[in-house]
Amino acid sequence: MDSATPDEDSESGSPSLSDRKAALADALARILGDDVVDQDGEVVDGELTEDKREAIREIVEHHRGPLPPPSQLREYGEVVPGLDELIVRQWTEETAHRRTHENELRKAVVTGERLGQWLGFTLGLVTLAIAALAIVLDRTGIGVAALLTGGAVLVGTAIWKHHGGNGPPDET
Repeated sequence: MDSATPDEDSESGSPSLSDRKAALADALARILGDDVVDQDGEVVDGELTEDKREAIREIVEHHRGPLPPPSQLREYGEVVPGLDELIVRQWTEETAHRRTHENELRKAVVTGERLGQWLGFTLGLVTLAIAALAIVLDRTGIGVAALLTGGAVLVGTAIWKHHGGNGPPDET
């Protein structure tokens, strides 16, 4: 077993948190000068000009999401005309497709569960009818067995329906 420190990412092999902080401190020191940034990347001395502030903003800017940030999209559109619109359109179409697929899947699951419940209920009723017929025809043993089987199917269907049809109820 690895004895990794908390700021190391031993599974992915990516730099540790302390390595990333050191790299940031080095980058800031190169931009702002060693007299302005300490070893932890903290600004300690000196006057920050607007150029230096902008450099810091560019270093720490972070975006997270399914699409690139607007500034990057604009740059794509400048490099290849229309690429920015194409990226947004493809993302929009893919999102709509995924939602449609998820909704169809949900509907199919619900339909399957309902069908199973109705088939179980119908099977239980048919079995109970057979039990009643067997008892009327003086086949008591068969009638009782069918009666118990039909009752078990109906109770099982009711329990299944009560628990959402996701399998047997938990025993907790």
